[in-house]
Amino acid sequence: MSKRKLRDITPPGKSSVFLEEKRPKIESGKTARIRFFKNKKVLAFFVGCLFILAVFLYFSLPRAEIEIWPETDNFYLEESLFLDQSKTYILNKEKSLIDTFKSSAQVLREEKAEGQITVYNEYSTSPQVLIETTRFVSSDGKVFRTPTRVTVPGGTEQGGKIVPGEITITVVAEEPGPEYNIGPTTFSIPGFAGTPMYTKFYAKSSEPMTGGFIKEAAKVAESDLRQAEESLTKRVEQGCQELIKEELMVQEKYYYNLEGIKVDILEKFSSIEPGEEVEEFTFQIKAECRALVFEKEYLKGHVRELILGQISEGDNFVEESLSIGYSYEEFDMDSGEIDISLTISTKTYSEIDLEKLRNALIGKTLVETELILANQPEIEKANILFWPFWVKKSPQNPNKIDLSLRFD
Repeated sequence: MSKRKLRDITPPGKSSVFLEEKRPKIESGKTARIRFFKNKKVLAFFVGCLFILAVFLYFSLPRAEIEIWPETDNFYLEESLFLDQSKTYILNKEKSLIDTFKSSAQVLREEKAEGQITVYNEYSTSPQVLIETTRFVSSDGKVFRTPTRVTVPGGTEQGGKIVPGEITITVVAEEPGPEYNIGPTTFSIPGFAGTPMYTKFYAKSSEPMTGGFIKEAAKVAESDLRQAEESLTKRVEQGCQELIKEELMVQEKYYYNLEGIKVDILEKFSSIEPGEEVEEFTFQIKAECRALVFEKEYLKGHVRELILGQISEGDNFVEESLSIGYSYEEFDMDSGEIDISLTISTKTYSEIDLEKLRNALIGKTLVETELILANQPEIEKANILFWPFWVKKSPQNPNKIDLSLRFD
């Protein structure tokens, strides 16, 4: 009995498939027919979807886009318009300005030096009266005068001698100028010259004389105040106009004209009077600005009515080309009434029956469409587009034909 190899032995309970070679799986005829039938149904469904999609795109996707430029004429009109207070509005603003200005005038300022001296009386024990403007001459010849009457006390006798009586007074230089600002010195009284009193009446100063000068100084002229007022008035008017314009730009609903802005000066004030000696001064002005304005929509609506009343029936105008010029002929700020001169220009065109034209273009080729549009006298030119690219005729559905008006 031959010995079997270990690999030929199949353990108990184990499938022999473990040892068998793999063989190709063969389907029965019925199974193959079922699989083939199922694949055919999937393919037919896919093809059907494609067909439905193609039909949908063919009938729904084609469009015609046609831009039309109507034949236009230039329209021009000049008209007057009266606006009462029910159509106008008064806008109020206030503006204040203050500024510093230089004085332009010059004045020669002169001051006399002055100071105090002590007058001595060694002549007698009796008082001596010195009249107003009594002269005192310094050791260097400078003359000073007493501004008031002075009584110099008499001296007293002591041991056969007279102790001088004295009084301290104020004296003023005879002439202005810095040369009278002298230091402490001795003074004589020339009115006593040639008499014994000349050497017995004298004066001394212990402090320098001060305050004497001659110089030019700035002074406010009337023309300075007038120019300051004119300058600030002009600036405050401009400032008011800017405030008005800023407000109108924010609101964006009114027409206005600088002619319709009125400025009233409420206050004007100078810190100085003419002739005062200062190098600079301040001037202040407060103004009220009132602008007479009217609504843009009202004017545009009125202009539209004017144009439609002037052009032929069945015509229209190009809103985008509308230009409105206006100027104030007369205006009354208090009553709020304005007379306006209008200058109107725009482009007009004959109305095109787009619905009728759209129906006439159904199913037409590009050439036929061009001929139909070219034969419309109210059309200047047109731009035609069929899409997608394979489309050769305009759609049968009029809703797929887009007509739009264009204006240069």
